[in-house]
Amino acid sequence: MADNFLATIASDWRYERALQALIAWRQNVNEDIKKNFSSNNVVNVQGVCKRAAMEILFLEAANQVLDEFVPEFWRERHFQTFFESMQHVSFRWLLNAEEYVPHQELALVRQHVVLVSSGIVGALSRIKLADVGAAFVKKLEERLNVRKDLGGRAADHITQRQQLLKLCTVCIMGALSRIKLADVGAAFVKKLEEQLNVRKDLGGRAADHITQRQHLLKLCTGMHGIVLSFDNDSQLEASLRFLQKAHPLNYTAAIKKSQVHHALCEMLAAILIPLVRSNQPNSRSWLNPALLAEWHNQVLRLKNDIGQWANKHSKHIQVGYPLVTVLVCLVDAGNYSSLVDSMADFLTKQMKNKEYRSLCFKCLNQLVISSLVRKAGPSASPAVAAWLDKIVKPVLANARKGGISLAEQQDFVSDVADLSPEYCVGSILQDLLASDSPDAQLIALRTLHLVATSVPAGSAAALDVAAGLPRRSTALAGSCGSLQGMGRDGAGRRMVQVLDLIRCGQHPFDLQGISHLLPRLQQQLGQLLAQYHRAYGSYLAFAADAVPKDKQPALVLFSWVVRLVPYLRPEQWAAVRPLDLLPSYTAHVEGAVRASAFDALMSTVRACPALRGAVLSNMAAFLGAIPDESTQASWRHLMQASRQLETPDAGVTYVMDVLEEVGVDVARRCFWDFGDWSDLWRDTKHVPLDVTLQSVMAASDEVGGLRWMRCVVELARAACHMCPVSMGVAYMEMLHKLARYLSRDSSGRLTIPAEYLSRDSSGRLTIPAESADGRRSDAWKAFVVVACVCPPSLWERVERAAARKGSALAARELIRALLASLTGGSAIPQQVTLMAVGHASPEHYPALFEELPALMEEYSRPGKQKRGNARPEEARKVVANSMRLARKVVANIMRLVADAMAPGTLAAQPQIRARLLDWMRDTTQYLRSLAPFGEAFWEVSQVAYCLCAVCRCVAGQLVSHLTLPLAQLRDSAAFQRASSSKSNASEAPGTPGSAAAAAAGVGSGAAAGDSSQHLQQQQQQGAVGSGGSGAAGQPMARKLLFEMFAAWCEEGTNRGAADYNARLGAGVHSAVSRFKDYDSDTRESLRQELVQSAELLDQAARLAMAAMLQGPVFDSDARRTAGPVLTWIDRLLQAPPLGISAGRIPAVPKDAVGRSALFQLLRSNLDMFPVCVDRCYYRDPRIAAASFQV
Repeated sequence: MADNFLATIASDWRYERALQALIAWRQNVNEDIKKNFSSNNVVNVQGVCKRAAMEILFLEAANQVLDEFVPEFWRERHFQTFFESMQHVSFRWLLNAEEYVPHQELALVRQHVVLVSSGIVGALSRIKLADVGAAFVKKLEERLNVRKDLGGRAADHITQRQQLLKLCTVCIMGALSRIKLADVGAAFVKKLEEQLNVRKDLGGRAADHITQRQHLLKLCTGMHGIVLSFDNDSQLEASLRFLQKAHPLNYTAAIKKSQVHHALCEMLAAILIPLVRSNQPNSRSWLNPALLAEWHNQVLRLKNDIGQWANKHSKHIQVGYPLVTVLVCLVDAGNYSSLVDSMADFLTKQMKNKEYRSLCFKCLNQLVISSLVRKAGPSASPAVAAWLDKIVKPVLANARKGGISLAEQQDFVSDVADLSPEYCVGSILQDLLASDSPDAQLIALRTLHLVATSVPAGSAAALDVAAGLPRRSTALAGSCGSLQGMGRDGAGRRMVQVLDLIRCGQHPFDLQGISHLLPRLQQQLGQLLAQYHRAYGSYLAFAADAVPKDKQPALVLFSWVVRLVPYLRPEQWAAVRPLDLLPSYTAHVEGAVRASAFDALMSTVRACPALRGAVLSNMAAFLGAIPDESTQASWRHLMQASRQLETPDAGVTYVMDVLEEVGVDVARRCFWDFGDWSDLWRDTKHVPLDVTLQSVMAASDEVGGLRWMRCVVELARAACHMCPVSMGVAYMEMLHKLARYLSRDSSGRLTIPAEYLSRDSSGRLTIPAESADGRRSDAWKAFVVVACVCPPSLWERVERAAARKGSALAARELIRALLASLTGGSAIPQQVTLMAVGHASPEHYPALFEELPALMEEYSRPGKQKRGNARPEEARKVVANSMRLARKVVANIMRLVADAMAPGTLAAQPQIRARLLDWMRDTTQYLRSLAPFGEAFWEVSQVAYCLCAVCRCVAGQLVSHLTLPLAQLRDSAAFQRASSSKSNASEAPGTPGSAAAAAAGVGSGAAAGDSSQHLQQQQQQGAVGSGGSGAAGQPMARKLLFEMFAAWCEEGTNRGAADYNARLGAGVHSAVSRFKDYDSDTRESLRQELVQSAELLDQAARLAMAAMLQGPVFDSDARRTAGPVLTWIDRLLQAPPLGISAGRIPAVPKDAVGRSALFQLLRSNLDMFPVCVDRCYYRDPRIAAASFQV
């Protein structure tokens, strides 16, 4: 740890939270209170309580940060800002607490906030008294110079004076007394005597005595901050003189003298209490023995006087007993043992009186603290342990009978743990854990957490020295004012970086000498955890069952046990294996248990990186056990765990690491990469800057579901690459689960069972948008997309290590079942299935392309329900509609496969290349037979878009093939013969005839040798070169595609945009006019849909035309400056930008497409370089600039 503020804070995750997360949290809570708990700028009671609780947590965390101060922090601007902000917050609460928390029922809350703020001011004054004093003076002057608009109202002046007195009490007295106690004491005595010696001219009026008495009480309250120091003889003498002058019974008021005595006793007790824990001045061996003896005599004298006075009347007991107890703790060693024993016996007997039970309990707490400080130490001797058994155990037993709050009992036990952890853990906590009382168990668990997450101050200082760190202040050397009265003012322990210590092999129990107690604690906590697991472990969030109200109180115990797991060596527990259970608790229905479980997992990994594998394996096992219908919950917990468990393992990559590494990038890339127009959407539509996997998964609408499925595809693909073994096991598990969703028909083919399907208008079984069980439908979708992305070879790599041998579902059967489900139905399930098939692993491509003809055969038959009673004309119409749907389905599969296909795939797999060429040829011939924007064209416009997208993706890999004439791209008969012989030997029941496959635009298969030989022969025979025509003078396929795409573009022809818009408008009008029975809104919606389709097709065709320029020029016209190719490029470069501002959907800039087209043309035809050089000096600067850039 370096000697600068940022390094100190960054090295400890607790302080980093305090300064960053807590500051942000405080701001968010304030905003939430203003928004949800206020009306007309007035905060209600609930909001006030929430704000106060927030400030308490914030200020306590800030106090811990200030406790780490060293002078070098002042070099950091961040610490200066933090110091100033804390000074502002604390003073504001000290002055305005009554205004911020005005409700009388919240008085204790207000007092607590003021108390914590006082601690902040004290910490700030110890760091830089000058600044705090200046701030105090400023506040003082503000309240002395009351503004005129107050009108001199008495109530306002009284409020100002009260605030000033409170400020004096907290800020000044402690600091001044540390500088010169004698002067402060003399001033106090003088003021005290002035208030007691009422002047004669007051005449003894009661009102005047009341005023004087109020001033006196406030004066005593202000002196609570006095500090007694004992570093040298002078300080000891000053402290002695102050103790003599502050004798409570030396000052008597004329009226109600007991109030003054009580105030002085409370003041003196508050000043002396810190000396009990610091054991001063007894621990200062270098002090003058005579002065020490005089000090002890005065303590004993004061103890006797106050004891006799307190016993005279019961009204003195509340202030007399605490002071007597403190004085007994400070007596000399000769009188100490007898006085402590007698005082302990006396207080124990007095606890039988319910009226004084709480008071005596606090006094006994002070006696125990004193005994442990003066006689025991961290390891109590047998004699001290026996004395503690005699006092502590009966006191705690009596406390549980009632009359003592849980917080007071907790403080008592925590004080014992501070000073003697061995006795506390071995004799108190183990007994409390074995108790049947939930309160006793809660005290034990909280105290055990304190012991496990902190060490004694001496050990902490030794750790700092060993690490070469500067000494940190843990407490003041002398006494310090305590506004808590008899409460805890512990400086016996210090929070340390426990997880880092454990990681380095230094367990806190070892540092405290109590590691021998660990096995017993592990056994007890293991029994508790097993008990709570049986009672509460099954209440998981996705099970939709809430914990019954009668069981809820014990959940806090469950959370504390979970929180303790990382600190007690969880790998060694015998009664239960906590690391096996913690993952399931991260999905618990109770938020506190979930938070504790995640914190425990994070702490376990941080403290012991060797356990990270076990933690992640158990998390994976839990996720695998989540029911199928809760797949979304699985991903949510997986991502939440990935954020928590960030500690890396060298050489090991987990799925959670994949989520952390690629999650944000996947969310951005896939935000619009789904649906019919995904190719253009992802390149043109806006992606929010703050998108994350969590935000994508949180969307609950249909679009959000598709977007999440697309992200799952990419995450699974990345995981297959980065952690193949894990994904191989997951792939095999998913095939087993998917097999449960499928059944076999009479021919042995796997199909989706009827409960997941419905029938469309033609009678075909389809996956509906909402199945009878929506959760199971979501699980089906997630399993399908992941299983398709995973290559089957992963299964083979892990099959030997897998628990189950073989799979109920083969990869080919999965593809076959998915294609069978595409025969109709709702859009969303079909989109998910298309996504799964289109983004399938390349290892699935052979099976996919062999199964496509079966899909076309299914579409070529009308449904059974329709075919029986339909007339021939109706049957033919049904077949025609089915074939149009078939073209769209196959076209989208081809589009997605071509987009996801890796470079070189078509060259390496001739069979797939041949099938793709078949589809391109047949689809092109079919679309050329349709008039652009005609009635029949609108029904297959999506097919046209898919052809553009495919050509854009594969043009570079198929340059030599597309240079052939369209009709000669492939010899279909030869490939059909090869495919037929192969299909007969296949495991499939049968392969449809060539007629149906040809009608759908998908060939029937090819042998690699036939394909390569045939294409080589056609390339040798084709007139590819300057002539630009294929065999027998036919134009090359690229030219026909270019010309067909041009008819779908605004700039595609010489007739201009007006002609294009006229043809488009006429086509849209004709299509809409067919639906005369629809209302105007429906027709307008249809019109807008057609226009949008045309705009997207316009963009896709433009990009495909640019891709078609790869390779030799079409013909001599393509070389001419005034030819169709260069003229089209010029129109693109000269076109004005079109986008959202022009009423169009987002688009790729036309000039960018033009430059790309020109580059592709020149790269393949270097002889046209002079033409491009000439165009660099073209009269149109846009054309000249683009030519120069290319």
